[in-house]
Amino acid sequence: MSGRNFPSLAEALHEHEKRHVRRALALTHGRKAKAAALLGISRKNLWEKLRSFESEPASTPLPASGTVADFPCERVEQELSAG
Repeated sequence: MSGRNFPSLAEALHEHEKRHVRRALALTHGRKAKAAALLGISRKNLWEKLRSFESEPASTPLPASGTVADFPCERVEQELSAG
């Protein structure tokens, strides 16, 4: 946060993006190509995002594989196994 008790919109969006990427990786059991496809981005774009996340202090722990709160896991897992 930038010295305030409430994050800016840019900070909140960035944190949400990190959580969303981590959820996709958890759902795909760490398979970056499948996670990138699930997110609708290229593998290169995912790789770049992960590199930028690594250079930041850890704020949100990575969820355990297959456990993703507040996300329609069953539907996504069915779609991944079907295709």
